[in-house]
Amino acid sequence: MLPTLNSEEPNVLYTGATLNQNSFALADFLLREYGPRIVVIGSDYVYPRESNRVMRDLIESNGGEVVGEHYLPLDAPDEALKALVEEIRRLAPDAVFSTVVVQAAERFYRFYADAGIDRRRHPIASLTFAEDQIHVVGPERCSGHILAAPYFQTLDTDVNRRFVGAYKARFGAHRPASVWSEATYAQTHLFALALAEAGAMEPQRLGQAALKQTFAAPKGELMFDPDNRHVWLTPGIGIARPDGQFDIVWRSKVPVRPDPYLAVSRFESRWLQDSHA
Repeated sequence: MLPTLNSEEPNVLYTGATLNQNSFALADFLLREYGPRIVVIGSDYVYPRESNRVMRDLIESNGGEVVGEHYLPLDAPDEALKALVEEIRRLAPDAVFSTVVVQAAERFYRFYADAGIDRRRHPIASLTFAEDQIHVVGPERCSGHILAAPYFQTLDTDVNRRFVGAYKARFGAHRPASVWSEATYAQTHLFALALAEAGAMEPQRLGQAALKQTFAAPKGELMFDPDNRHVWLTPGIGIARPDGQFDIVWRSKVPVRPDPYLAVSRFESRWLQDSHA
C-alpha cells in the first residue's frame, strides 16, 4: 500500500491501494459520522507523511480542520506513545487518522484503550491496522476503531469464504485473515497467471503478460490499469467489533480506477454518495 513514486517503471506492478482507493472515502466518512476536528499522526517516513498530507487536504477541502499533526520514529518508546495519547486527549478531536505502523501501532492502540478514550465516539482510523494486529493487541482494546481497505475477512462472498476456510486450515483457526494475507494470496495468483502466459522468467514478457490478467480474488475481481500498472480495487470501510472482526459499514459497488498521482480525483467530493455509494 505504499504510495507510488514512479508508475512508469516497466518491470514493476502495483497491487496495493492508491490513496483515491482508500483515503478519499475515509475522509468523507470521518467528517460525516464523527465530526470536523481530526488529529493526524504517523511514523516518520515517506508513506505516513504523504498519506497524511493527502488526508489533511481532503479534510480541509471538505470543511474539516486538522487540529494536530504528529510523527514518531518507527521504534518509538512507550513514553513517546503515551505522551501522544495524552496530547490527543488534550486536543479532544472527533477522530484520529493514524499512519503509525508495525509494533509502535500495536502499543499505541493499547495505550489509547488504557487511557479510557471512548472509541465509539472518538475512534482511530487507519489504512493498515487490520485483523491480524487486532488479534495481537486484543479485540477488547480495538472495538470501535476504523479501517479503510479493499479487504475484510467478513466479506460475504463464496470466493472469500473458500479463501478464509483454506487459510485457517493451513495456519490455524485462531489466525485471522487480513488485507495483508489476502494481498499475498492474490499477488501469487496474478504472478502465476502471468508466468503461464509469458512462458519464461523474463521481466518484460512477464510484465506485459500480467497486464492482460484478471483474477477473482477474495476482495473482488482484479485487473491492472494499463496506463499506470496499478490494480482496480473496490474500497471499503469497516468498524472493528468486539470479536476482532469488522462490520463493513460502506463498500463501493464498483471497482475504482487507481489514480496514483491524484491527477483526476476530486478532493471536494461526496465519495460515499457519488458514483461509488
